[in-house]
Amino acid sequence: MYILFEEALIVRQSSSILFFKQDPEHDNEWKEYTRIDNMRGQIFFIKGNVRIQIVTDTKIFFYLIDPNTFMPALENSMNNFMGCSLMMIGRRVRFGITYKTNQPGFVIFARTSYHNFKVTIDTNNWEGSCGVNLSEINSYAIARCDEISIFDQNTYELKDHIHCHMEDEGANGNHLEILYMTASHDQKRIGLTMGFKNNKEVKVVKNIVVYKLNEDNKFEHEVT
Repeated sequence: MYILFEEALIVRQSSSILFFKQDPEHDNEWKEYTRIDNMRGQIFFIKGNVRIQIVTDTKIFFYLIDPNTFMPALENSMNNFMGCSLMMIGRRVRFGITYKTNQPGFVIFARTSYHNFKVTIDTNNWEGSCGVNLSEINSYAIARCDEISIFDQNTYELKDHIHCHMEDEGANGNHLEILYMTASHDQKRIGLTMGFKNNKEVKVVKNIVVYKLNEDNKFEHEVT
């Protein structure tokens, strides 16, 4: 039996894992609010953590507990290749301790590697580009040279492409590029500063351009 966040209770039954919390409408009486059926195993929980482990004879289950609703959600599972009766993993998930009933000692495991599951989604060279987040339309924008590419933040697919070709009206006749980019507070406008870099890599701003989001969720030129 373990107390979760000082407000919920987790109990192991013969074939289920039960979750209780106090009902303020009935003198704080403990009442069952959910359960995990067909689960026979040992529970482990560290105070201050949001994860519990349930160790069965064949598998080990990792559940995340929502600190607001106290509902368990299956995070991961693994085969119990150690044949342990209990597994303890710390909050930083760097070390694990396993113990088997009637075993004279315990075994300590250390994490040897970390995989953040990052994969390549674009092989283009974006060096020197700038970007802004457009979470209101589930997108992000990247500016490079004189072009803006807008991608879907979930699928990473290209949604829109804006060409900002502009020539310097001065004597130099330089082709202007995007130096800086920002989004308005409501993310319905994108502001750009157009200019060029001189021989000393100093950025010289020549124009300010604003694009506005239209009814079709496309950015169109508003003002220069």
